[in-house]
Amino acid sequence: MKKKKAKSKKNSKGYLMLVTIIAVAVGVAYLLVNQPEDTGKATYGCNNICSYSGLRICAGTYASGYYRCADYNYDGCLEWGALLSCSPGYVCSGGVCQTVSCDSDAVCDAGETCSCSDCNGKQDGCVAGKVCSGGNCVYNGSKCSNECSYSGYKQCSGTSGYQTCGNYDSDSCLEWSSTSVSCSFGYTCNSGTCAMTACSNECPYSGQKVCYGTGYKYCGQFDSDSCYELGSTVYSCGYNKKCINGVCVSSGGGFAL
Repeated sequence: MKKKKAKSKKNSKGYLMLVTIIAVAVGVAYLLVNQPEDTGKATYGCNNICSYSGLRICAGTYASGYYRCADYNYDGCLEWGALLSCSPGYVCSGGVCQTVSCDSDAVCDAGETCSCSDCNGKQDGCVAGKVCSGGNCVYNGSKCSNECSYSGYKQCSGTSGYQTCGNYDSDSCLEWSSTSVSCSFGYTCNSGTCAMTACSNECPYSGQKVCYGTGYKYCGQFDSDSCYELGSTVYSCGYNKKCINGVCVSSGGGFAL
């Protein structure tokens, strides 16, 4: 009888172990099936700032460095790290540090970041008005000269208008404006300033008839100054008529009709 009792205790222990294993397996299976959906959000109450670890973005167009995505503060979320610099002679493009050469004309143009060696290694490898400085072609005011003394200064362009001094191109020097500003009617340019034209009236008032030969002319404003003068057209008094004191009369002495 004692042997049968020992065997019963042994079977009871095996049963309990089997139940435990089954319960653990069911629990693991439940966790695997019911994992939370990946929404891009970490489980520590923070959000991913960048999409995946190792992603790089440039600090700007033709920038000298880039930012890298990773979990730098160990909070379970991704963020951008500190600015990382490219090696000398390299710029960031598409998140990768690479050399940027000049185009086929071997000249550093706007928007290009070139080394002096890319620009033939010479000053004349840069466009006019630029020199090689710090590995790049940059504008240098010493390579041009001012055409006028100071910005805003005016000079006459003929007698009817003026030009203004300023910086109208891509260099650092002053030049005259390519177009001139016209003076107002009755004014002419003198020493860079539009002033009323000095003149004297040739006739007393506009509309007056002044005899000219056997005909007459009208008095008025026919040019660019502010004074009255006779027009260029001569009007005829007609057959067998003449002009006396601005009035057409018959050659016999009576007034013309």
